[in-house]
Amino acid sequence: MMKAEAVDPRTVARELPGLFEIVFPGLTPGLVAHLNSSRSALPDAPVRDDLIRSSVMSPALLFEVACVRADRLVEGNEAADDAASCLAEAWLQQSRFYDAKRVETISGQDWSTARLVGDALYRSLLIAEGTMGGSIVVRPPVPGCQWIGNSWGDYAVGDCIVEVKCVSGNFSGADYRQVLIYWMLSLVAEIEGHGSAWKGAVLINPRRGWMVDLDLPDLLAIVGRGATHVEMMQRFLSVVGERSPR
Repeated sequence: MMKAEAVDPRTVARELPGLFEIVFPGLTPGLVAHLNSSRSALPDAPVRDDLIRSSVMSPALLFEVACVRADRLVEGNEAADDAASCLAEAWLQQSRFYDAKRVETISGQDWSTARLVGDALYRSLLIAEGTMGGSIVVRPPVPGCQWIGNSWGDYAVGDCIVEVKCVSGNFSGADYRQVLIYWMLSLVAEIEGHGSAWKGAVLINPRRGWMVDLDLPDLLAIVGRGATHVEMMQRFLSVVGERSPR
């Protein structure tokens, strides 16, 4: 019998909402709308939609280029200003999760737009760093559990996980589910003695200039409907143990 291929936590958040209905029954559309209403505005102006629509490359790849630039700015890497290098790394990262079409060059306008988004993201990370304390970590590891594979987040600041979504509208239920599964996987790792659970979470949309700062203890009390962290973990392990990813 062939062993099932490990599934990335992002895929679990997007494609297996039923798992979350059992583990986090309080994550309702109404709560998602409430969380979105708590967003705060970032200093940078939103990126104009016409710049995205006129992009030669796909929006997903364009924003990946922006994130690569932000990563390099955080790391103090001079290659943050190298358009071709940022594009090559962005395509490589995207191809790990999607059947991405190879793009060899980036137009001047697309690079200008990617710089706008990447710079806005970098400045928002500096705000998070100043508010929360701790250094910015690029691609913090996310442990796996059974058929859920190891992965990595976008950023971390201290004990807070930071996820970036360059969508045109509000954060979705899948975005909040992604943060919650990252927390759950970190809790399992902490209980097993090889990690620490996240204490906070932030969602950033540098395209729209929005940020939602989540107090995880308060959020978990709501989505767990009174269950303790251990009880939620037991639900999670039970469901993951019973369900096949395919």
